Amino acid sequence: MNAYVTRKSLLSCIRVERSLYDYNWLDRQVWNAWSHLLNVAAKCSQRDARLAKKVVQISDELEVLDTDDLKLRLTSVRDHLRTHSLDEQSLLDSFSLVRELSGRALGMRHHHTQIRASLCLLRGEVAEMATGEGKTLAATLACATAALAGIPVHVVTVNDYLAERDVEEMRPLYEMLGLTVGCVIHGMEPDERRLAYHCDITYCSNKELVFDYLKDRIFLERIESEAAFQKALFVSPELSSGLL
Repeated sequence: MNAYVTRKSLLSCIRVERSLYDYNWLDRQVWNAWSHLLNVAAKCSQRDARLAKKVVQISDELEVLDTDDLKLRLTSVRDHLRTHSLDEQSLLDSFSLVRELSGRALGMRHHHTQIRASLCLLRGEVAEMATGEGKTLAATLACATAALAGIPVHVVTVNDYLAERDVEEMRPLYEMLGLTVGCVIHGMEPDERRLAYHCDITYCSNKELVFDYLKDRIFLERIESEAAFQKALFVSPELSSGLL
């Protein structure tokens, strides 16, 4: 209540007309809800910062391991992800391993901002990054972790050029992780698109993804309609004479 009174007093000083407004119960509920959301966001940010620091620490310890040891660790991480889902320990092990393999395959290791961005993505949140912060590399942590857990991954970009570029740049890392990666661009044949969508990770533009979805829905609805029609003919043979 003291915080509420203080806020009301400050608003009255800034805008005198606010002193004539009496805050009702709805205003108080909205303010309390907003304060709660800010507290939750602050706790998530602190948690992500702590996890990012641990990921870097574990990843630095992996630098002394040779390729065979990393392959054994990769198998262990994949099994743990598929049995325990995306718990905190699985994220730490996966992120640290992907970061180390990225340094060996691409010559680039993820920094704290990129790690925190991928943590947000795996929670189903929106991560906003400034130009030059490395969104392409940052996405590999979330993509590889989800793919290792057996989750189909789609990376949607704004045009075909970025989709092709990102696939070619990140392919060495995904191949080192034992993951398949495909790319869907304009002009591809249906069989080529089908193979690309069957990969563990698929890069595509928003336009191609939307139109492929619409074409699939039209095709499936046509099949369902034909199946329903055949079922009606089978159940009621006399219906066929009426329709024909």
